[in-house]
Amino acid sequence: MVDPLDGTTNFVHSYPFTCVSIGLSVKRQPVVDLRAALFATEVGTMRSPETVAAVFDRIQTLTANMRSVRCCGSCAVNLVGVACGRLDAFYEVGFGGCWDVAAGVCILREAGGQVLDPAGGAWDVMNR
Repeated sequence: MVDPLDGTTNFVHSYPFTCVSIGLSVKRQPVVDLRAALFATEVGTMRSPETVAAVFDRIQTLTANMRSVRCCGSCAVNLVGVACGRLDAFYEVGFGGCWDVAAGVCILREAGGQVLDPAGGAWDVMNR
């Protein structure tokens, strides 16, 4: 799965959080040793009223219980931020597709992190 320009909106607005995201999935599980590379992808493409409401409901809940919330515009960069300890947690509802998460999930898992489905089921790279 390849996203040649993750963070397209960031790129258009000269916001410096963009990159190339490359991930390999076998049986719907991201696999490949990516420790030597940094990959990222675009997030936030779903704009249905239900998705927007779910995102802002979660932000409201989080801000009441956490120090702060950050949004950089790249799912993979956020996943890598968790993997390297810059962030404590990350979630995304309605990201663009499997290409947005495959590489970041590999890096996060290699660092010992966990990826969970927000609905409580097993995480699947093909779900949004």
